[in-house]
Amino acid sequence: MAITFGLYLIILALCYPQNTEMFNDFFGILFGLILLINILPIILIFNYYSENKNIDFESDTDSNLITITQNGIRKSYHFNEVKKSNYHLAYNYKNTVDNKSRHSVIFSDFGYWDLQFKNGDRYYLSNLLKDFIHDAPIIRNTKYRFRVFPYIKKFDMKEGIKLKSIPRKY
Repeated sequence: MAITFGLYLIILALCYPQNTEMFNDFFGILFGLILLINILPIILIFNYYSENKNIDFESDTDSNLITITQNGIRKSYHFNEVKKSNYHLAYNYKNTVDNKSRHSVIFSDFGYWDLQFKNGDRYYLSNLLKDFIHDAPIIRNTKYRFRVFPYIKKFDMKEGIKLKSIPRKY
């Protein structure tokens, strides 16, 4: 939708006479609109990047291991060492869960995984590292938390919810 809107604005801009003050005002408004539409995803990208810039993680479901490398230090954890596992997702992501047809927004596919281990280690792994959100969770007791704007909030103590499978009516 945003791409179609942008194409309409570009075509409209080409129709304006380019030597007028109105043309300059139009492109200032166009730039402002594009920035306004994309400001929330830009904030999320900076938030996720600042948290995950020195982190890489791999999950091996065959040996039930999660390997996290942070600042060159590599640690491996077994799945039973996980104390808490929460997916923090955008509110609109619930469409894939309950089919309520919420309007999607430009940051609907953003989210992160709050992963806490029994030894006290805690990681906030965003889907910019790996797109794990659309797959089934690899940790059995993973809970979900749906928020309007899923930025990484380290001191948020609210628990997620356990999802039940909903039978679909055909």
